[in-house]
Amino acid sequence: MRKRQRRSLREIAESVGLSKERVRQVLIELGVSPRPRSPKSNRKNRLQLTEEQLRQRYGCTLEELGRIQGNRLMEDRASPVGLYRMQRNRSLWLKRGWAFTLPTWWALWEAHWPNRVRGHLVMAPLNTAQPIGPGNAQVITRSELMKQWHKRK
Repeated sequence: MRKRQRRSLREIAESVGLSKERVRQVLIELGVSPRPRSPKSNRKNRLQLTEEQLRQRYGCTLEELGRIQGNRLMEDRASPVGLYRMQRNRSLWLKRGWAFTLPTWWALWEAHWPNRVRGHLVMAPLNTAQPIGPGNAQVITRSELMKQWHKRK
């Protein structure tokens, strides 16, 4: 009743002749969350952005975002937008600078995306003295990055 019909604890209690508190206890014993789960559409709606917000945050239009992101949730950290945000925030936190928009970042990653395994491919600057962006970034394996780092030392 709780999951399939999305009925409240009070509605379930009235239909089975128990108190609301006893229904909550039974649900917990059965491993069912007594709290209602919000539908995924609410999560998507929470993260919808206006065209102006898209241009400011990601430098793209709604159509470009749809082409890059597909039907994945914006908050999915394993999606293109999730990785873009993570890399941008890390670069800014390290005070390296960031010159990518989402479409220019995707142009670099798109060919590598199907082969990307968590922790295997990384984006690295060609010149660490400049902001990371188009012309100053490459997608390489983590082991290649470590070899380059050891050669510099």
